[in-house]
Amino acid sequence: MLIKKHLLKLIVLCCFLSITGAQAELVTGVLAGEDESLIKSKSQGEIVKLLVIEGEQVKAGDVLAVIDDEQEVLEHRLAGVEYKTAEKDYLKTKQLKKFVSSEEILQKKNIYLKKKTIFELKSYNLRSTKVVSPISGVVTKQFIKRGEMVGSGEKIFEVINLGKLIIELDIAAKAASKLKQGQRLLFTTELDAKDSFNGMISYIAPVVDKTSGTVRVRLNLPNPRSKQGAYRLKPGTMVNVKLN
Repeated sequence: MLIKKHLLKLIVLCCFLSITGAQAELVTGVLAGEDESLIKSKSQGEIVKLLVIEGEQVKAGDVLAVIDDEQEVLEHRLAGVEYKTAEKDYLKTKQLKKFVSSEEILQKKNIYLKKKTIFELKSYNLRSTKVVSPISGVVTKQFIKRGEMVGSGEKIFEVINLGKLIIELDIAAKAASKLKQGQRLLFTTELDAKDSFNGMISYIAPVVDKTSGTVRVRLNLPNPRSKQGAYRLKPGTMVNVKLN
């Protein structure tokens, strides 16, 4: 009878180990946009125009806001006149090289090149008064309001392409050695553990982090849409990725 009890315990223990051993190893990560841009001001001054709001879809090259450019317009116009005048003066002097010294030609050339550089700088300053999105996506954050003063390097907008997502994972070296590029892994989100998605491994770091003993692995996935057309997954959401 005692032997049967021990045998029963052993069977139960084996079953438990078999079940737990078969469970998939989970690694936690965070959803992020494959293309994300924190757009900062390249100029300083008052925001005179806001052309988009949070949640609006934009394309690469779209102007999102305009900084007061009155001074930049005047400086650009003046620099343009001086540049064209110096250019004409240099070309005219060059044509008269039989009657003028090489030193005078060189002097006119240097003045022309200097005025050209100033004009290009003023052109850049004028362009910088327009806040432009470098990527296509959705405006997810707006940090300023119309009428506010901004400085150079100040955050203006955040734009994320919600259609393409990534998950970056730090996986123990032993577990990472079993993974292959192109392999698909299932994951669930913290919002709904019952609904699963999958991403494809696009990158496995060739080195192990000395401090943590982990390998950086990246998954790529298209963001699925609901029947209503809205994206189902949101950047910033915690996810649990199954490694096997």
